[in-house]
Amino acid sequence: LLADYENRFVFGCLAGDTLIRLADGFVENIETLKEGTVWTHSGKQASIRQVIPAGKKSLVEVRLPGGDRIRCTPDHRFWTREGWVAASHLKGKRVGFSKRFVGLGNQKTLTIGEAELPLDEGMGEIVGWFLAEGSLSRGSVSFYLSRDESHVAEHLTELISERFACQVSTTERTAGIGHGSSLVVRASSTPLERMLREHFHRLGDKAIPDAFLGAPRPFLRGLVRGYVEGDGDPFSSERERLTITSTRPQLLTQLQDILLALHHSWGPISHRPSLWKGEPTEKQVYYLRYTGRSNRTLRSYYGWPQKEDRKKRSGNWSHGGEHGQYYWLLVREVRQVPAE
Repeated sequence: LLADYENRFVFGCLAGDTLIRLADGFVENIETLKEGTVWTHSGKQASIRQVIPAGKKSLVEVRLPGGDRIRCTPDHRFWTREGWVAASHLKGKRVGFSKRFVGLGNQKTLTIGEAELPLDEGMGEIVGWFLAEGSLSRGSVSFYLSRDESHVAEHLTELISERFACQVSTTERTAGIGHGSSLVVRASSTPLERMLREHFHRLGDKAIPDAFLGAPRPFLRGLVRGYVEGDGDPFSSERERLTITSTRPQLLTQLQDILLALHHSWGPISHRPSLWKGEPTEKQVYYLRYTGRSNRTLRSYYGWPQKEDRKKRSGNWSHGGEHGQYYWLLVREVRQVPAE
């Protein structure tokens, strides 16, 4: 497929099943993409005016660390430390991913009706847990937790009560025979429900709007903690990596942006069909995974368990550094793949 990008055609093509990450964090398959706004390598926004099917083409697969795979025509160009380089010549070169500028805002509160809501770390945690495990109804918000997360229920109750002075209840819900039970934390608060619905539930689905990437760093750190502890596995026995799982790719792309900017940590996003009774379905499940130094950095900063034989690193290790505006990934291999 060819992309008409700001009235300039990008003649290198991407495979038809390529997922395109839009500027608002949402993700769309290039085959169904008609127009949209994306971030460029220089950190600016640009409009896609048209996507044109280019027919069957020879393809190569660019392999990046962590399992990322990009299938494209050999002449598709990538931004590297040496400038723009065609895919066929990428092996051994470093591809640059532009870091977003996040956590630099001065806005300390958010106005919802007559309520002034603090954008602090605790509010970030509430938002993170909502994105992971929450649902909305008129005038209330519910969080669905596992039965062994009673400590989370208590923590959420304290966070919400302090900021919204509302009634918060926890009940046990039986899922059915053989499925055990779960905990439901329900907060009766119109300001909380309005904040989450108006800002974090867009286009009928959960998302982190771009405007909030400029929120204060404590708010973003709280959001990361709440979301990763809700949809991730930071406390599992598998500590060589950190995996966050979601059926909403836009949440993982925005989280990827935040963690790259705050902690200089990179993890690839992959996907595969979800299973129902052992059989694959049309619905996709997405995985954001951190390994190696990025995994250790995040576990150290947020206090999540690490392997005992790993030296803990300072939580501030990942800020700044030689990479500047870009995070560089080494292309390990470029191989020919069947034409499409």
